[in-house]
Amino acid sequence: MKNDSDLQKIVEIKKEILRSAHISKEGHIGSSFSIMDILWVLYKKVLTFDPKNSNSRYRDFFILSKGHASLAHGAILQEVGMIPMNSLD
Repeated sequence: MKNDSDLQKIVEIKKEILRSAHISKEGHIGSSFSIMDILWVLYKKVLTFDPKNSNSRYRDFFILSKGHASLAHGAILQEVGMIPMNSLD
């Protein structure tokens, strides 16, 4: 179960998704919001990876087939340090 800090961070990430969609005038907000909890749990609790060693052969890989949720995937990748902050802009 998520704690209050997890929920607060998810809300912040959703705000970032809204901001990015507004700036770019593109994106599927509903699809991104609907998958955010799943991505949070995967990237924070399940997947094994090191943002400083992204080429490790021992890391887990995640393939997002729900392309309309790419804003959420990008936002979570920013959060865990896999891509630079504000790269969604």
